[in-house]
Amino acid sequence: MSFYLRKSIKAGPFRFNLSKSGIGVSAGIPGFRVGSGPRGNYVHIGRGGVYYRATLGARSQPHRPQPTEPPERVFAQAFRLSSGVVMEDVTGSTAFELEPTSSDDVVEQLNGASSRVAWGWWVTGAAFLLGLVTLPFGLIVWALAAPGCAWLVLNDRAHKTVVLFYDVHDEHLSWFDSVVTQWAWLTDSQRVWRVLESGAVITTYQFKTNSGAGSLLSRVTGSATTTGPKELATNIAVPSIRAGNAALYFLPDRALVREGKHFSDIGYAHLHVSAGQTRFIENAAPPGDAVQVDHTWQYVNVKGGPDRRYKDNRQLPVMRYSTLDITSSQGLQWQLQVSRDGSTAAVATALSARPGPQIRTASESEARRISQCNAGIFGPRGADPAPTATASDIPRALLTRTPTKHTVDGVTFTAIDIETTGLDPGADQIVEIGLVKFTADGTVLDEFATLVNSPGSSVGAREVHGIDDADLTGAPCLDEALPEAFAFMAGTALVAHNLDFEGGFLSAAAVQTRLSLPPVLGLCTLQTSRRQLEGRAFSLTAMYKTATGGWNEQRHTALGDARAVREVLLWLLRTSPHPLYLTQAPPDAIPVPMRQCAISCRPVGLSRASVAELLDAFPQSPVVRVGDRRAISQYQAVLTDAVKDGRLTYEEAAVLTDQARLTRLTGTQLRQLHRKSWEAAFPDHSSDWTALSATARKEMYLLADALGLTDLAEELRHVIEASAEPPPSAEARYLRGLRIAILGDHSEIIDLRREAESYGARLAVNITKTVRWLATSTPEANDSRHTTARTLGIPIISLAEARTRLTEAVREAELKAFERQRQIDEQLAQSRQREAEADLYWRPTWRSWELDYDPPRQPWSD
Repeated sequence: MSFYLRKSIKAGPFRFNLSKSGIGVSAGIPGFRVGSGPRGNYVHIGRGGVYYRATLGARSQPHRPQPTEPPERVFAQAFRLSSGVVMEDVTGSTAFELEPTSSDDVVEQLNGASSRVAWGWWVTGAAFLLGLVTLPFGLIVWALAAPGCAWLVLNDRAHKTVVLFYDVHDEHLSWFDSVVTQWAWLTDSQRVWRVLESGAVITTYQFKTNSGAGSLLSRVTGSATTTGPKELATNIAVPSIRAGNAALYFLPDRALVREGKHFSDIGYAHLHVSAGQTRFIENAAPPGDAVQVDHTWQYVNVKGGPDRRYKDNRQLPVMRYSTLDITSSQGLQWQLQVSRDGSTAAVATALSARPGPQIRTASESEARRISQCNAGIFGPRGADPAPTATASDIPRALLTRTPTKHTVDGVTFTAIDIETTGLDPGADQIVEIGLVKFTADGTVLDEFATLVNSPGSSVGAREVHGIDDADLTGAPCLDEALPEAFAFMAGTALVAHNLDFEGGFLSAAAVQTRLSLPPVLGLCTLQTSRRQLEGRAFSLTAMYKTATGGWNEQRHTALGDARAVREVLLWLLRTSPHPLYLTQAPPDAIPVPMRQCAISCRPVGLSRASVAELLDAFPQSPVVRVGDRRAISQYQAVLTDAVKDGRLTYEEAAVLTDQARLTRLTGTQLRQLHRKSWEAAFPDHSSDWTALSATARKEMYLLADALGLTDLAEELRHVIEASAEPPPSAEARYLRGLRIAILGDHSEIIDLRREAESYGARLAVNITKTVRWLATSTPEANDSRHTTARTLGIPIISLAEARTRLTEAVREAELKAFERQRQIDEQLAQSRQREAEADLYWRPTWRSWELDYDPPRQPWSD
């Protein structure tokens, strides 16, 4: 029941009621009226200004539009806090709150290194200021403080660095290579942000004053790189994200989390990575690589259109950004936005595809020794990968110390290595084959090598073998190269370092080309090494260093690695404490018809004006190949011009290097072409080298060495050494650089001259300012030389004093020479000691007895 005051206007039988809600009309008798107004139908009862009114039927209220959310949730930057949106932190646990999941002390070492105070620069600054205020005595302060300050700075740098050395192989290598490769999606993006806070838009006022967004985000600009923290020294690229004072670093075996100077880590088993997309209202200038999908206004009405009440209502772009969410069960939470559209899907897939077993790392002390003394033995490229798909159909035998009736004497071996487009025999292809046929005593019978025209190598594969698709132009296809390779190895013991890899690809290639595998018996030097030896490293690089004492300069070329496999097998046979036997008999040597293919050998990089390394990199084979006649003619033309000139320039060597592959000849045949060109240019000098002058002999030696004519170069070198003057004795260099004058012609002066010259002193004829002293039997003479010496202030001494000075100078030179030789000997001894310590660390030794099983594979050793 309601009472109110009203005003009305009569117009005949009708009465018009006026109110702030609108106009109503009514009709009736005094004290009772029925009407209709803005608020619906009603009835009036009453007189004298006081009335009762009741609504007879409610009129539907006009619809008030509510803010509608677009099909996709739209986010905006939280730059207006007055809207009252409650923001919640979405960064999860920090590095201080996360417990490390690894069992080693890497995190502890990193925290210790980051918290260490670097006193070196403080002391350096203090010494500089002290010297500055005490000048000129400050120069002495600086001179005395410089060595100590330098030592402090270097010591701080060493103690603030943690060395973490990885050796990644097989599927772990493929996985981590894919992570590093896909990380380029993030590094190439113009902008990366980390979301710090998020708040939902609830009220209409919040909707209208925040550009119609459904949620507000607080972000901080970040960056994606492939460099690790400054406290970490490692041998791999480290995909990382930095945002403010926090960072994530992805290592092969863990993810490092940093907050300020504190580190923690999370194993990949606890890490969850997902990718997506979001629509974001950008208040600032949008990145150039982002995609704009819509637009809105800074202030909107309830329908999402521009609010006309605001004069400067800017239009804002709605961008589509990629998102990457990285979380863990321990509380880690990183929400990332990336400006490049579709950039996070590949990264999330790569991170989520990590193989199961953990990768072991060398400890800091071990890694320091390895990195200083043994760089190259361990590392991402130090071992040969194993296949993951197709199994080898090649029968296998073992090398054992247990006597059997199958000795290695008389067995013909074929060492094999192949380079491929990837690691999966079922999906990837062979791009290079290298074969070396030899006997148990080390005699090389034949070699075969060629590129195979199978383009499409993955980024990781190209980084290993260095073969681009352009290098395969003109190379034989697999159908052409494989029959000759199979015929080459037929009837031999096929030796590989990781036979599973080579055998898997050979089996897959045989199926692809519809060829039968040749009759061979497989041997694996990696399996033999792990069963027979005790050690830390069994990769082909490490085993080659063990076998030869040097590094493989042709590493990751098929022929170079096949030659390395031969060296490893021969070392195993030669150094075994007991003779090694085969567990199975090798196949009979059955001649197989061979159809030559047009080989295309990979040339080595040119480092100097020489093609000797080129000839060595090509197969050394007695097989005569037809080759490409046109390319051979062009090669001979360049070669003839170079030999006639008597020297090989760098440009000519580069042309020969490029042309050698096109000739489709072996290194043996190319060397024969070099010999013919030499004999045609120098027909009279092939027998008597002594008839040539010393300069001509040296020039011909350099040319023979550059052309790879080793025998001729050795002959010339012996002739040059035999005809060369003997080198001066060590005493003859004692007084080198001392210029003196000794005047007179009697016997004592002549003896003094001879003694001075025997120690390397230079006797001056004319007196100049470079003369140290003048010895004479007539010091008072007034001739021109004595007068000039007095004018220049050169000491004029007697013969006795001159002999005394010579004796003292020789004694001082002897002491210096002795000290210099002592330092050289000490440095040489220290170098040999370091090499010996490194050898003791990684060089394998023979087990007391062989294992009858394959020990568990350790990724850091194979």
